[in-house]
Amino acid sequence: MWRVPGQQAASKGHNERIVETIDIFPTIIELVGAPPLPKCEGIDQPPTVACLQGESYASEFVLPTARTLAGGAVAPPPPPKPKQHAFSQWPFKKWGAETGLREGYTVRSAAGFRYTRYVPYNTSSFSGDWAAGAGDDDEELYDYNIDPWETTNFVENVTYAAVVAELRMVLQEQYVGII
Repeated sequence: MWRVPGQQAASKGHNERIVETIDIFPTIIELVGAPPLPKCEGIDQPPTVACLQGESYASEFVLPTARTLAGGAVAPPPPPKPKQHAFSQWPFKKWGAETGLREGYTVRSAAGFRYTRYVPYNTSSFSGDWAAGAGDDDEELYDYNIDPWETTNFVENVTYAAVVAELRMVLQEQYVGII
């Protein structure tokens, strides 16, 4: 979908790389040669801070140059490490719930899974209450490898217990910073 002027296409065809919307701006910054902005620290930044939250994938548009090793041997540059997770969140009100607003936090993995946890949302601190604990109806796990339409929630399936535990930890590290 992208074409960088002055560059030949590094590859053609379909790419399975995980890209988030927040990755587009750092990519453009790098491609136009603008001075890089620092990486954001922490979960949220005030609007007055000039920093980037995403990852640039400009290296996929620029043909890499070879490296010269000792003895004159030439080695291609190492490929960039692909992103393993993409994150999103949105407000959610349970049907018929009297408990108020909840926040849905989701992680999508490069392995083909999407895990979501819904937690109570604190409108004073503008954050999810992760300490509240999750009930059976507060988590979802979908396996896109066998169910691309998300028709079956595998979160209670013991076969997926390790996947649920891993993605639960990844999600909490992203949004809470603790395990």
